[in-house]
Amino acid sequence: MRQVAAELGISDVGLSKACKRHKIPIPPQGYWLRKESRRRIAPLPAVQEEDDLVVLNPGDDGLRRLKATVHPLVVDPITIPDSGITHKLVLMTQRAALPLKPFNGRVTFKSKDHLDVRVSPENLDRALLIADALINAAEKAGAKWTVQDGKTSLSFNNQGVAVYFIERLKKQQSVQAPTKRSDRRWGEPNWEALLPSTEFVATGQLEFRIDSYDLPQIQKTWGGAKAPLETQLAQIVTSLPLVAAGLKAHREAVAARNAELERRAQLRIQSARKFEIRRVLAARLVEASGQWKQATLIRQYCTAIRGELCAASASPQDISRLQAWLAWAEGEADRIDPITQGIASVTHDEVSLPADFDSKVRNRWW
Repeated sequence: MRQVAAELGISDVGLSKACKRHKIPIPPQGYWLRKESRRRIAPLPAVQEEDDLVVLNPGDDGLRRLKATVHPLVVDPITIPDSGITHKLVLMTQRAALPLKPFNGRVTFKSKDHLDVRVSPENLDRALLIADALINAAEKAGAKWTVQDGKTSLSFNNQGVAVYFIERLKKQQSVQAPTKRSDRRWGEPNWEALLPSTEFVATGQLEFRIDSYDLPQIQKTWGGAKAPLETQLAQIVTSLPLVAAGLKAHREAVAARNAELERRAQLRIQSARKFEIRRVLAARLVEASGQWKQATLIRQYCTAIRGELCAASASPQDISRLQAWLAWAEGEADRIDPITQGIASVTHDEVSLPADFDSKVRNRWW
């Protein structure tokens, strides 16, 4: 499977999925370890048409289509000038740097108005010269650089993305004078031996990175151990149109996906509202019919008592007391009966849902 997949230019997992999708048998695990006499060959599925072909895509054509829509930039080779730093953002970064107070081997800054530069004090000047040359060349090509709260943003064709300069540091054990046993208290372990301290050492491997996970197939890192960053500045500038097009395509796809999710949410909310209104109206109908039934039974009971009262010989006091009770019972029946309150109060279909009903339906994940 791996050899065939490599010849087709896809992964073995992709080839296996394609075979399963088209019902093409594949050898099970350990098939080629068996003896040839024990290797069973499964029958192939019947071909319905002569031109029934299985087309395997050796990769995503999105990047190729994206490159076809981008007009490449023509940039001359970028060199580091000997005149020094000229750009205001780089000068501002140089003034804010505190090379004598590094943290984890990298330069710290006394304010947040600076480029995102994560390098050692030994390579700070070199990184600033590279940043100055890159920013000037990118601005000539139409890019815009902004700094806010220690973060650097690069914008090209109205598409902004966070970028930064970084140096790969080497972590090694720091050499310290061993602590004398007389300096430690009795029973105290030798922490220097158990937990040796480490330090970060400069390597000079500077990199320029695009801080974005939205460009899975576009180069986002230049420099490093393979090639010095000074030799790849022109390549960074020429890749800006592709980066901007990739960001735009990704954001349009995200916007379309969010619009589709919102459409589905609105349909779900409308369906939930209809169901809730139907449920409330049904509950109201059942409640009203039950109240009418209770009122009808009370009236029938009062009628039966009045008939018994007329047939029986009762004293005037009992008759007046029973008549008062009957009047009270019929009044209660009228109060319970929803029809006596008006037909409109029983047959109206107006339902007021809670104010947070839509938000509860939208946030319902099950």
